[in-house]
Amino acid sequence: MTTPWPALERNSALRAIPSVWREFMGGHFETFQAAFFHKLPEPSQGFFCERCYCTHEVITYGPEAHARALADIGHGSASLRVSEFESFRVSIFAACRCTDRFCPDIPLTPADLEVWALNWPKLARALCQAFGLNSRFADLKLLNTYQIGVWSSDAVPVILTIQSSISHLQTAISHLALRLRRPFILLAPTSGNLDAIAQEFLANCGAGFFPLDASVHLDAQRGLRPARPPGELFARFTPQPRDLEADTARKAYALAQALDAEGRMKAPTPFTVFCGYCIDGSSAAEIAKKHRVSKLTVLRRLKLIEARTGADPESLRRLSPHLEKIKDDMADSRAAHIHGRRLIYDGADGDEAED
Repeated sequence: MTTPWPALERNSALRAIPSVWREFMGGHFETFQAAFFHKLPEPSQGFFCERCYCTHEVITYGPEAHARALADIGHGSASLRVSEFESFRVSIFAACRCTDRFCPDIPLTPADLEVWALNWPKLARALCQAFGLNSRFADLKLLNTYQIGVWSSDAVPVILTIQSSISHLQTAISHLALRLRRPFILLAPTSGNLDAIAQEFLANCGAGFFPLDASVHLDAQRGLRPARPPGELFARFTPQPRDLEADTARKAYALAQALDAEGRMKAPTPFTVFCGYCIDGSSAAEIAKKHRVSKLTVLRRLKLIEARTGADPESLRRLSPHLEKIKDDMADSRAAHIHGRRLIYDGADGDEAED
């Protein structure tokens, strides 16, 4: 498994003990746990056994009870002393209760029985930051389905749903289509449960489906980064820039570019940060890593851009398609200018040769 996202669809309860999550997520568990899980107050009362594929009953002994239990089952002796168990306060075992087979008790620690569940608000905030969404968290009263934000000036709803079967995903999409009655962006861990019927529901209301395993990556720093710039990913849901938006984009681009001409500043320059953050959709941490500077340096550049342009860089990211077009147009203009100068020089050289 190359990503942690399929594991969320394998566990409909979205809560489990660490051994179960590790089996589902592999090496991604610790990173995902720290970033998007929270521990529930009550420990698990059962432990899954891989030998008999049953859930064993969890039994907790204090030192005295443990000593008596060992003596009763023949593992101890009459001279057994509680002092021999002073190295621990409690002992925890998972005991087999199968009628047709018997597995030996499994010794456990309290950490083995911790129950870790998905923290929806934390995952929602991280996805909003990665995709440049306006955060708007709401419980839609559907199984494992929440609105996490809105996209673009049209406030297109962005929904996150995690379903463990084809029928459950069909139900969630049909309810969303009937309730919203407008285009929306639907995020899910994978497209494994998306069948033709669900796609028909989405097409009827103009909605789009984006699997997280193909749209976003979890890096080692516990952050999410989009596989493609959000403006490109959600281009179908981005309204054509209105005159006011186009004018705002042009002014912001020119002002950010002018910052580099005002004085020498160590790399990355404000305009470099502007292009990386507002156009390419890179995070501050990614820009800092690319240019080998601290994240604080990048954040200071963003503050300078905001002070000069009067616009929040986060809001400018939603204009990334238009900003990218401005950047491409200027690059084409420079290339044409250089080509024209070369033609002039080549022509001059040709005249001298004829003379």
